Amino acid sequence: MVKLLAQAEQKFEAMLAEAAEAAKVEFIAMNRRSEGHDACSDKPWVNVEGGKDGIALHPNRAAMEAVATAIVAEVGKNAS
Repeated sequence: MVKLLAQAEQKFEAMLAEAAEAAKVEFIAMNRRSEGHDACSDKPWVNVEGGKDGIALHPNRAAMEAVATAIVAEVGKNAS
């Protein structure tokens, strides 16, 4: 099951990257950045059972803060 989910995540990220390329916009991949933050980790980026800050199996606050940090870093690189 874990392998199936990992494959689905990789396909989804590839689809998003293709869509971004077609739209001529920057795509910021979060797959590698999220390693170690799976649902079973000590610091998950998804709510396992609803959690205190969102819906089950959706990104939590820590995940969204990580996405925001990645966006700010990428924008900063491109601003130079």
